[in-house]
Amino acid sequence: MTIVDYSLVELTSIIDNLIQEKEKFHVELEELFSEIQALNDLKNLYPSLGTKIEDIKFLKQKEYLELNSKIKAIESLVNHTTLSAKVSVI
Repeated sequence: MTIVDYSLVELTSIIDNLIQEKEKFHVELEELFSEIQALNDLKNLYPSLGTKIEDIKFLKQKEYLELNSKIKAIESLVNHTTLSAKVSVI
């Protein structure tokens, strides 16, 4: 199915859902960022747990990058879909 096959209402609904998903990811991204900062603080307080904390931090940073990629992908999709919809209407 191409973008021309969707009605404007369907496209608007899809874009709205994507934007909601993006907002959800932004909240998760902020939470992960806070968690990573807290892990840095804990590492300073408990140097003997440094290796364990670094392991957890590595996993959280990976999650952070993956979420950030999803956000960028959604932004690209929304921008492309919006642009394509405008072109197909013209």
